Amino acid sequence: MKTRKSVWLATFLLVAVLLVFGSSRTGGPKTQQDRIDAITAVLACPTCSGESVFVSRAAAAESIRAEVARQVAAGLRTDEQIMSYIEQRFGGQVLLVPRASGVDALVWALPVAALVFSIYLLFSAFIKKRTNLSGELTEQRDFLMNSLHDLEQEHKFGDLDDQEFESLRKDYESRAASVNAQIENLELDEQTLLETAGPVAKNLPRTLVTTLVVLLVGTLAGWLVAKQSGQRLAGDSLAGSIEDSTATILSRARATNFVDPKAAIELYTQVLEVDPDNVEALTYRAWLLVLIARSAGDEVKQLAFTSASSDLERAIALDPDYPDAHCFLGITRFRLGDDALGAKEQLTICAAKNPPAEVKSFVDSIVAEVDAALDK
Repeated sequence: MKTRKSVWLATFLLVAVLLVFGSSRTGGPKTQQDRIDAITAVLACPTCSGESVFVSRAAAAESIRAEVARQVAAGLRTDEQIMSYIEQRFGGQVLLVPRASGVDALVWALPVAALVFSIYLLFSAFIKKRTNLSGELTEQRDFLMNSLHDLEQEHKFGDLDDQEFESLRKDYESRAASVNAQIENLELDEQTLLETAGPVAKNLPRTLVTTLVVLLVGTLAGWLVAKQSGQRLAGDSLAGSIEDSTATILSRARATNFVDPKAAIELYTQVLEVDPDNVEALTYRAWLLVLIARSAGDEVKQLAFTSASSDLERAIALDPDYPDAHCFLGITRFRLGDDALGAKEQLTICAAKNPPAEVKSFVDSIVAEVDAALDK
């Protein structure tokens, strides 16, 4: 009875902990920007490798981010409906984590079911093995007892002399006693097992109820994992991956870009200290450096040109399809390097790769100047 109460107490405590964990969020993001960040954090950039739409600066990610912002601003769809809309519109696997509903929920439920079933199989195999052993020992005991009976009959009718009879009788009795001892020990172990797992072994209905409760707890745990996995936004308190840590800084840098370029450069440098191959950080640190250097002296301009060109060329090497780097390298070559031909080459690539609107505005303002320089 005490064991039974302990099992139920542990079960209810586990359920309570899971419910508290699941309700630790305060109902989700409140502002429109929070909703946009939450949605884009779990959407995969279709043209990137392992990056979320929240982090990526690729043209496809920019397009998805703009669509999410439009949908949130309209206020006609829930977050789940917006993600479904994005999935239908852009195609492919756009979710970084499986859904917590529908067929995708099997990703979370199946491991729990497999664990429960494995425990059941192990327990069944253990019981079956002990049952087989008990049967084998019983057969041995019955064989030895029958052999003793036959031995006495043979001695009675004179087929065995007294010495042979005593020798065989002692051997059979010793072996029978050993088998009996093994059977008694096995029965004692089984009794101990029954006392330990009494509620399960002695009461089938209660066992079924307990099993259902365990499955309910497992399902609840899987559902909570599905809700929590991949949903943590950059900046949450729990430790995360490189993407989580850099996403926070990148988000701050984007907001600071043209308000305080020096501060933004420092933020992008922090990102690169954690993730040296971050294409966005390389690109925008270089671009902001170019903007600051335009009003500086020739020596500073030359240093800025060298540093910015290096970062932009590295960004292009890492991701040749990232349009922003081509755009800014073209402008840098023209403004700081007086290289109209090199600028034209990069600006042409930039235009072909469909850059974001805000980047395209920079390009449009300089294309005519580059063309005029080439016509001279």
